Parts: sequence; C-alpha cells; structure tokens
Amino acid sequence: MAGYIDAWGIGTLKIINSCKDAGLPEPEIIEKEAGVMVALHKSQVITKIGGQVTDQVKILMSHLDIIPKSVTELMDEVGLKHRFTFRHNYLMPAIELNLIELTVPDKPSSSKQKYKLTPLGLEYKHTQGKE
Repeated sequence: MAGYIDAWGIGTLKIINSCKDAGLPEPEIIEKEAGVMVALHKSQVITKIGGQVTDQVKILMSHLDIIPKSVTELMDEVGLKHRFTFRHNYLMPAIELNLIELTVPDKPSSSKQKYKLTPLGLEYKHTQGKE
C-alpha cells in the first residue's frame, strides 16, 4: 500500500507542475472516502473570452500588440487583399471576443482608425500555445 501512496504523491506533483507550466490554475485535490479526486480547471483567459477563437483570429492576433496598426497594415501582414473577407473573418470576430479594440471607437469608419490588442487579448496572446 505504501508504494501506491508514494506513486500518487509523485503523480500529484507532476499534475500540479504540468498545470503551472501550461499557465493553468492549480488543480484542486479533494479527499474522498474511497480515495482522492483531482479537479483540473480551464484557463481563466479562455473562460473570460467565452467564445471560439478561430484560426483566422489567432493569425490576426499574432500580428498585433499594443502598438496600433491600420487595416491596410494588418491585411498586408496577414497576406489578404479582399477587405470584406478580412473584416468578416478576422477583424470583427476578434472585436466581438474583446481581443482587439479600435483606437478611435467613436468613429469606426475613420481614415485614422487603427487596431490594437485589449488587455484580454494580450493575456490570451501570452497564454496561447500553453493550453
């Protein structure tokens, strides 16, 4: 029996360390009558987003940071020429998920309009690939 307890102890530490390495919350370890239950939790960033982050949005976000960029700059970096496709598949879904924001929110059609990551977008970008 002691061998099992030693193995569980090592396994529990591996689970905790794996969660930390992946940027996830530490798991809950709950004692039950018949043993131990480990509850793993999703990333808090994913929970805050509450929606599907498409591959197109991920691509767009990889080209954004806190330094604002125009639609033209972003389309060039992503490699798209069709503005409607870019807005419909990349830009609008990212805005709806609150991952990017407009620099001139009162004038969405402004010729000076640029886009940058929101604090949630920055948090998601830094945890992307760790989930």
